[in-house]
Amino acid sequence: MFRDTITRTVGDRELILGLDEFYRDAMKAHEVERLLPLAREVAGALGADPLDVPIEGYYTESPELELYFRIMRGLQGKPASSRSRVDALPAFAELLRVVQSPVFGVAPSNESLLPSRSDALYFALKKVPIDHWDVLRLTEVARDEAVARDDISLVGLACRARDPICIAALRESTVLYAGVLLGAARLQPRIVYAWKVDPQLEAAANRFVDAFAEIVPDRIPPAHSDNVELYFHAAMRNDIAGRCVRIGLNDAVTPAQHYHWAVKPAGDTYEVDAFWDDSLWTTKRYRRGMYAR
Repeated sequence: MFRDTITRTVGDRELILGLDEFYRDAMKAHEVERLLPLAREVAGALGADPLDVPIEGYYTESPELELYFRIMRGLQGKPASSRSRVDALPAFAELLRVVQSPVFGVAPSNESLLPSRSDALYFALKKVPIDHWDVLRLTEVARDEAVARDDISLVGLACRARDPICIAALRESTVLYAGVLLGAARLQPRIVYAWKVDPQLEAAANRFVDAFAEIVPDRIPPAHSDNVELYFHAAMRNDIAGRCVRIGLNDAVTPAQHYHWAVKPAGDTYEVDAFWDDSLWTTKRYRRGMYAR
């Protein structure tokens, strides 16, 4: 028997956080099993050592992910002129294909051996004068940039939704597990799921799914009402509390100042904690302080 009806809704935020959860689960395994050996091969051909840098994002979760992060940072620091030494390697071609995917942005942000991609937030940071950086303004400009540049990256989708919480979380994308406990009842509730996603965001999300399938096939379900239950539970698993990511740098001052966005719990919701510091803050450091600085 059913006593109550509980509606579980997938809206824009749940779609994005669910997509992020599916992506991270698939990408972490792919990086360890497939991309790490390729990165080692390319680094060996160049004599490039892993860089000793702060480990950001989910790359703190295992020694293999940390090593991959260090190697890729080293390769990203190599100039484009190094390409002639590895152009013939299939391993380099595969790494280049991955980093050039639209799931990471719409254009290179630098000229290096493995250039990083530029997403809508990157272009917003570039467009807004540094002394006017704040959450609301950057969110609005990033939304316009995402639409104008047809950015379907993870961050681009969050920017289209004008959701600074998702923008900060997806820029960092640490995956943690979070259980959702429904209050116990003598009679079980009837659960129904509702899909309330903006149609344009849904279309862009499905283009992301298709693009990611070119890197890791068949790991993210289509963003569609038929998969509403899958996306709802993926979004609920995706605990974003405490994610912290550096999104900008002011090197015109001494010492250089790092600009961060962090996802800070605020009651039963979240807020973006935007702050400057003369050192780089990672999720691990931010969480260690229980979201306090």
